[in-house]
Amino acid sequence: MTTIRRAISIRQPYVEQILRGQKTWEYRRQNTKIRECVYLYASRTPGPKTEWRKLRMEPADLPTGRIIGAVEITATRRLRDGFAYKLENPRRLKRQLKPINQPQPWFWKPRFTLWKKSHDGEKIYECEVKKLFMRDGVKRWEWLRMSVADAIREGATEFRCKDCHGAVRLHGKHVAHAPAPHVEHKSRQDSEYCPSGMYFRQHPGREPGLSSAPVE
Repeated sequence: MTTIRRAISIRQPYVEQILRGQKTWEYRRQNTKIRECVYLYASRTPGPKTEWRKLRMEPADLPTGRIIGAVEITATRRLRDGFAYKLENPRRLKRQLKPINQPQPWFWKPRFTLWKKSHDGEKIYECEVKKLFMRDGVKRWEWLRMSVADAIREGATEFRCKDCHGAVRLHGKHVAHAPAPHVEHKSRQDSEYCPSGMYFRQHPGREPGLSSAPVE
């Protein structure tokens, strides 16, 4: 199960340069042992005018104060006055994320609004579970779609949404006069853009999308 847990704060237009593949090293005074995919948080303070001129853009042209992408940190290199982090596989998020906690200048763990639903709220009766299969003599983990009730009976331990691949909360008790076993999105943002989401169904015509933090 792979989930993006950290963010790094970087000024614009450097974030935009990273997402375009033009900037492949991030320079910092501190070293890091982090080797994983991290969110790109666009700081509110703009970078040097020379960098904006390279893109023929102004500070008002790019989003700030939000998480707008992700990138993998794969290595570090020592420099005379600091360190360089190698950046690979940048990707722009289909929808930007706004953390509810205070961003930090370096690495930090963003928190997003989790939401509570009423008793008659979101109920998704099918999901994907991770199961081990033998393919051509090789064991491989794969996601399999099934009903939540069957997944519980088979002892599944890893679940995700069948449509957006986002994290879900399991409701497995099946008692008289209560809903059948089901899952619900942990994040309202997932529910707003997932075809199975309660909030998505309240906005006809909205374009669906995968979770910005998919369970892999």
